[in-house]
Amino acid sequence: MSRPGEALITIVMPVYNGSSTLRQVFDGLEMQHDKQLVKEIIIIDDVSKDDSSKQIAGYAKSSSYKVIPIYHTESSGLAGGYNEGTKSATTDYVITMHQDIVLTDRDSFSKMVTPLLEDKRVWATYPVLLHPHEVWKQYPFWQKCMFSRLVDKKSPMLTGKFDCFSRKLLESENFFDNKTYRTAGEDSDLKIKMSRRGLKSIDPNVEVIHLQSIEKSFGLKKFIKKEAQYAEAQGVVLRKHGIHDIKGVILSFFRQILLVGLLIPFVNFFAAILIIVYAFMYTKLVYEEEYRDPRIVLVPFINIYLLFVALFVSVRGFIRGRQVI
Repeated sequence: MSRPGEALITIVMPVYNGSSTLRQVFDGLEMQHDKQLVKEIIIIDDVSKDDSSKQIAGYAKSSSYKVIPIYHTESSGLAGGYNEGTKSATTDYVITMHQDIVLTDRDSFSKMVTPLLEDKRVWATYPVLLHPHEVWKQYPFWQKCMFSRLVDKKSPMLTGKFDCFSRKLLESENFFDNKTYRTAGEDSDLKIKMSRRGLKSIDPNVEVIHLQSIEKSFGLKKFIKKEAQYAEAQGVVLRKHGIHDIKGVILSFFRQILLVGLLIPFVNFFAAILIIVYAFMYTKLVYEEEYRDPRIVLVPFINIYLLFVALFVSVRGFIRGRQVI
């Protein structure tokens, strides 16, 4: 690796109500072997209502890194936090990191930045996201429903959760679009813009654990809201960029497509069957492991209700052209 002793990276971590995961995230950072590559960690607390700010302040004092805490008095959202931290960075490379990502590879930093140093065609790297079964078991019931489809799957993708970017790339794209996106969609937006410019991003095979939040207060209302946020962002991305990738659009809008299929003659019968299958397969692991919970009888109906939520919210996002949830 070139320039082995030089601090090349700034880590930017927006935080909002992250108290259930921050301790594990900080422990993962402290276990890294290549800390010398990180010049600074900028942590932006976006008006958290829990004790996140207290944990951040404590870590800033005890960390082996240079930690720069920023405390907002008004919320700027995830994309806004990325931009604020990136603009304050004093390095050529920036790692955007979520408040619920635990680093399991102790050489994560060197593996993430090396491809950008060795190949000038590479502008970004991204990790393999893990969703371990043992973590899923800690979730409350409705959070288990939301994430059951991801359990024990490996997902290599650029999502902003632990991605390394050339700072020049982010500057050239005017950073993340925080005027259009607030809680989701900014990663898809950036990927599409990179693809259209022919800019290369790669997976250097760095695995990280995506904890999500681990909070008892995650109820049905929050489950529906989180699904609505993602669906709204999908509609906004489609409005801004059109159909960039047919396969990607089908995967993103499969729930909306199922509902629309009910309106098409000769297709509606098959769409109805697929909706019934979806109602059970979307949360298959919940049926298998949480069948003693009386709320299990509601799950297929909630899954079908979420089809309508996704359709309505994504259409609204498409019309507005901006995420508001």
